[in-house]
Amino acid sequence: MSSNTKMKMDTKKLTMAAILTAMVFVLQYFGKIKMGTFSIATSLIPIVIGAVSCGSGVAAWLGIVFGVAVLLDPDTALFLGFNAPLTVLVVLLKGVACGFTASIAYKAIRKISNE
Repeated sequence: MSSNTKMKMDTKKLTMAAILTAMVFVLQYFGKIKMGTFSIATSLIPIVIGAVSCGSGVAAWLGIVFGVAVLLDPDTALFLGFNAPLTVLVVLLKGVACGFTASIAYKAIRKISNE
């Protein structure tokens, strides 16, 4: 693979990551679907798309972005009042785990389907 081709692939991956990052924030604040007492997080959709199209690194990044968006949500203030460092740690780790797990699951499904 020539360096020009590799640079084009990196540019496409970076562009996709940037678009999906913006989508995570927009969907976190405007894409909530309320069902009774809980809401469905549509902001996880770009994380899965990033895992499939860009790999585990981008998926983990999108998970961190999701975690930051959750921490900036006013509903999180209650949990930050109890134990702020633990809340930040759990929310960010949950986001990274979401992205990384989506990537691993996609790779496993792809491997099984190709056999």
